[in-house]
Amino acid sequence: MKEMLLELVSVLLFTIQGLILSWYAGKFAASRFAKYRLGKYYIIPVYVVLHELLSLVFPAEPGLVWNVMGKQVLVLVLIYLCIWGSYETYFRMRIYISVTFMAVGEICFIFVLEIMQLSPFLFEQYIKQVETGKINTEKFQELVGNTAVIMQIFMMILYAAFLWGLIRLITKNFRFRTLKIGDEELLFLICPSLTGLALASIFRGTFYSIDGGVPSLIYDKYPFLYFMIPFTLGLILAEIILAILSYQKIAKKNEEAIGNTILKEQMEAMEEHFKEMERNQEDNRRLRHELKNIMTMALSQTGNANVNDEWKEFLSDVSARVSENSPEFLTGSSVIDSLITMKYHEALERIPEVEFRASSFFLPESLKIRVFDLSIIIGNALDNAIEACCKVNPEHIRFIEIASVKKRGMLLINIRNSFDGRIEDSPGEKFPKSTKSSPGEHGIGMENMERVVDRYYGGISFETEGGVFILHVMMQDREPLKER
Repeated sequence: MKEMLLELVSVLLFTIQGLILSWYAGKFAASRFAKYRLGKYYIIPVYVVLHELLSLVFPAEPGLVWNVMGKQVLVLVLIYLCIWGSYETYFRMRIYISVTFMAVGEICFIFVLEIMQLSPFLFEQYIKQVETGKINTEKFQELVGNTAVIMQIFMMILYAAFLWGLIRLITKNFRFRTLKIGDEELLFLICPSLTGLALASIFRGTFYSIDGGVPSLIYDKYPFLYFMIPFTLGLILAEIILAILSYQKIAKKNEEAIGNTILKEQMEAMEEHFKEMERNQEDNRRLRHELKNIMTMALSQTGNANVNDEWKEFLSDVSARVSENSPEFLTGSSVIDSLITMKYHEALERIPEVEFRASSFFLPESLKIRVFDLSIIIGNALDNAIEACCKVNPEHIRFIEIASVKKRGMLLINIRNSFDGRIEDSPGEKFPKSTKSSPGEHGIGMENMERVVDRYYGGISFETEGGVFILHVMMQDREPLKER
């Protein structure tokens, strides 16, 4: 009975490990079986079964260091294969997840072993009870067996608590999870974990030994290790966390530098482009005005008997064409007029039946927000809206609507568009995962929008209503903060 309970505790421990592993891996990668109700938990039974098979092939035997080391290598391979089969991610990320998870698990196990070294005190009390005749041998064996089961359960609970807490701590500090890890970054991140894993494995293999047929602990020969081992492993845990924090700082600085460079180049290019468009639009407006006057004068003479019908038709056609070439959108800013017109034609080219509405978008003449900052926001928002509409079933209505209102010193912009109803969350990110075809552009548009909005003490948020995606942008009507 007790043997069955101990085996059950072992299976339960592997199940808890598998559950924590599925949570940990799920924070860095998407499950291959996400479409199934319990798909993200498929890794757990696989992990438990393979672990049990390994335990049968490599039973725990005191003093067999190579047996322990060989099993540890196979466990690491097992974890890697479980992640590879259950999650969609790249090789280096699978290596990172596997090594850190196993290293933290082994360190937690050693910590629990250290704590459990206090348990011999109980058995000493049982022996004293036997020696004084208070309990008989049969009762002693029963107490020892029951205590062993209780201690195993306590170890499992303690181990699970340590493992869960440390894995959560690592995940919390690893914020840039979507950033692809390079070879050098991987080596930097896993070196502390590999060191901890190696030390923990050596300790596992030497913890118990048999000297002259008598089992003994490593602490019997080297008592100072009782303090040195947890101290050393604690330092390694700190190094694992510090490596992550250092990597995050470097990644953040690189991201900010790239984002600032892209934003600066984008703004300079757009500014130059819109200046040219504004000049051309002004020239066209002046020419249209002059041409309209000429056409009005010419049409007034069509009643003359000397003007034939063909000439009258020509003048009417030219007049109609002049009217058709008037701006399609009037927002109060010729630059934004040009931008929205450009995005409108881009949308029509990709989605001929799209409904594009901007009649409720207007910018007050006294607006202090820089027009080129607005162009960054509107341009990126409309790009995302067009991308989303392209994925909607052609049988459904596809539309894009942009509106604005100025209220109490704040400019509010709302962009509504149809979408397919699916939002793919990106781990550690505020906004949904980008679906742009170019991987290099993923998230850059939203980041640039946030950078601009932050300069006006504003914010960006989104919501969905059925098949409608709504982006809210809010900015103070003021001069922008200077970039650092």
